[in-house]
Amino acid sequence: MKKLIIGIDFSKKTLNFCILGASVDDVLGEGVLPNSRGGWSKLLRTARKAGRAAGCDGLLFCGEDTGLYSQPAAEWLTASGCGVWLGNALAMSREMETWREKTDASDARRIARYAFRNSDRAVGYVPMTAAVKRLKLLDKEHRALTDTKVRLRNIIGQMSWLGAGGMDGLEAVIAEVEVRLRETDRKITALLKSDPELAETAALAVSVPGISYLTAAAVIIDTRNFTRFTDGRKYAAHTGCVPYRHESGTSIRRRPHVSKYSNRRINSMLTQGAVSIMTRNRPMMEYAARKRAEGKNTGFIINNIRSKIVKRLFAVIRGRTPFRDDYRSPLEQSRKCDGNSKKTQGIRNI
Repeated sequence: MKKLIIGIDFSKKTLNFCILGASVDDVLGEGVLPNSRGGWSKLLRTARKAGRAAGCDGLLFCGEDTGLYSQPAAEWLTASGCGVWLGNALAMSREMETWREKTDASDARRIARYAFRNSDRAVGYVPMTAAVKRLKLLDKEHRALTDTKVRLRNIIGQMSWLGAGGMDGLEAVIAEVEVRLRETDRKITALLKSDPELAETAALAVSVPGISYLTAAAVIIDTRNFTRFTDGRKYAAHTGCVPYRHESGTSIRRRPHVSKYSNRRINSMLTQGAVSIMTRNRPMMEYAARKRAEGKNTGFIINNIRSKIVKRLFAVIRGRTPFRDDYRSPLEQSRKCDGNSKKTQGIRNI
């Protein structure tokens, strides 16, 4: 069976698709279907018919990762045995062809052409397990409650010039939201401690200074329990902890800076953890003091500590061993032994 590329443009109620065959100009089918189980099933039948096959071998479905609009379809297609690739929408749009037309149908064609040209870079969609889905629901509830609390606080602050005592109703609502937030925190912690699939990973994660149960939950959801990402360096870049250069010719020479095109929520959580251990963890306090003595600014130090947190996190997950502040790698130990032996030899020579 020849390989077929199916480009999908997801929206809330519908999905537009474009099926490509032997080349980017070989359009075997286009259309629009409901973004529902019935629509996904019909899309799969249409793709099989275009490829003249009964199975899913040779089919690659590609679309932009738009969260709630794309993930249910990706979960269903993956469970049906199909290859699914959900790419970063910004990265895809930057590499796609520039078209003057902007419609859902043209977007589906552009996505299909992008997937055809970059099929060798396709990253298979990793579905969420039942435990991760439960954790995601609780995390979503926590985020909604936090956003509500912040919005209400902002309203009270903006209206404070009218006089005190006029916002007692909102203050009562905030108090209730805080109670619900604490309950959700306890539920997330209990799930991470009790679930057989998540308990070991969560225990290893929170052993790393700067990682709380909430941060561990967010990272587990984002990495699909450390199956989407296995390299700490790549995840540090994904969360905006890696500085990049910005240079051009001889006139533009900017200092390296982190990219905003990253998971900003986890970046914020890592920042809170880094700031916390800068004042509570002795090795990190000493590291921060050393960097300040070198003339480094606070932002530089916080970013370095964030990167250290991520790399330590992935190291303990990979080694299945809790973090220890006094741990030294075999290479460091051998260097220390070599240094001590040289000192001893020098004393003997004296």
